[in-house]
Amino acid sequence: MTAEGGLLRENLTLLNQLSQILRGIEDHLYVKAEDALTSSAAKHVRHLLNHYDALIKINSGVVDYETRERGTEIERDRHIALAACERVMATLEGWLNDLPVAKELRVERLIRFSDGHIGSASYASSLARELDFVHQHTVHHFALIAVILRREGMTVPAEFGMSPSTLRFQAANADAV
Repeated sequence: MTAEGGLLRENLTLLNQLSQILRGIEDHLYVKAEDALTSSAAKHVRHLLNHYDALIKINSGVVDYETRERGTEIERDRHIALAACERVMATLEGWLNDLPVAKELRVERLIRFSDGHIGSASYASSLARELDFVHQHTVHHFALIAVILRREGMTVPAEFGMSPSTLRFQAANADAV
């Protein structure tokens, strides 16, 4: 299996976990934010799905994680979020059989220079690198979603929001405890 194939499978595993959470969460918990400083599970879901959407546009040759929609229906309706998650999963499943080929993949970013000026930067990347990035980014946001939902009393699987390396470490050391 190629690196891309393995990373696609890992991302699909995460998105399947998200799908299960979205199926099991109550509507009011999905959108609930504790206060103005606390994000809702819905905003984290929208954010991470935005990143997958940016990656899916890879055939353009440019990945732009900076330009994304905020305040979308995904943040207000878990059924729309579930449909978006399933759409992303279907695309990535298709990639297992037919990987997109971008002749030259570039990531576009906004950066703050030492003088405070904000400008754009562009750098070369690869499909494997970007699949790895969205995977790590998703795990990070899953950990935040898990905290939000557990705080509200929802049971969230223990592995939700845990890095695969942490899960492997725990499995390898389970007998040592």
